[in-house]
Amino acid sequence: MLELATECVEPALDILDALSAVPEGRAALKDCPRTIPNAIRLLMSFRGMHTTSAVNAVDSVSDGA
Repeated sequence: MLELATECVEPALDILDALSAVPEGRAALKDCPRTIPNAIRLLMSFRGMHTTSAVNAVDSVSDGA
């Protein structure tokens, strides 16, 4: 996910948001060491209405880490 086309960023953030909304998804995201760095890269490269969703997803994954 280092570089995504602009039209792919929104769906990628939607997927991240959906995964972080369920316990199994949060656990899977926590188990991946690249989740937070890749999500931060996405956030830095994209400004829009989905930024809040992505921040919430990152926050839910990083809780207790």
